Amino acid sequence: MGAVGGWWIQQPHGVSYVPSGGGAPREERVAGPTLIWQHRLVGLRLEGPDRAEAVRIASSVR
Repeated sequence: MGAVGGWWIQQPHGVSYVPSGGGAPREERVAGPTLIWQHRLVGLRLEGPDRAEAVRIASSVR
């Protein structure tokens, strides 16, 4: 992945979150191809159809 280490999820997948007050995870929608990576202490995700472009954008995060 170049300068970015992470996960590329090609197939559609559900995006969900756990409410800050606790409780069961809530699934909100279906996402397309997505790059998921960590920058310092922050987890980031970027949806887009092209892995190379997603990695290029992720590499520019400061």
